[in-house]
Amino acid sequence: CAHFGRYRVGGGKHMTNAKPVWSWAHQPECRRPPANRPGRYSRPLSIRDQVVAKAFGEEVCRLREMRQLSARDLAQRVGMSQPWITKIENGKGNIEMRMLWDFADALVVSPSHFMRVCKEAVEAAKAALMMDKNK
Repeated sequence: CAHFGRYRVGGGKHMTNAKPVWSWAHQPECRRPPANRPGRYSRPLSIRDQVVAKAFGEEVCRLREMRQLSARDLAQRVGMSQPWITKIENGKGNIEMRMLWDFADALVVSPSHFMRVCKEAVEAAKAALMMDKNK
């Protein structure tokens, strides 16, 4: 007989009809990292990733305002919450690649438009960094 959570699982006279409950505590190697610290499920963004997130967010904000959409309208079109859209627009949210197409469809642009904007931002940041090193 094995203990699983607070319920006894297996045979025996003390067995309850309750279903076992899975918890992170049962898998020490899978425990969530402490909050507010980078860990297995989150990591700090590199400088390049920060530049990309900021450029993507600024472009999303510019296109959204140009099309006269509220953040809530865009959130509904993309399938996200409004606070998450605001976080992305502020350059603090990182999106998955598949979401790029959702944003492109919602804002009526091609996904390559966002890629071009982000590439230009990274190249501009690299050029600025090189100028700083040369001084």
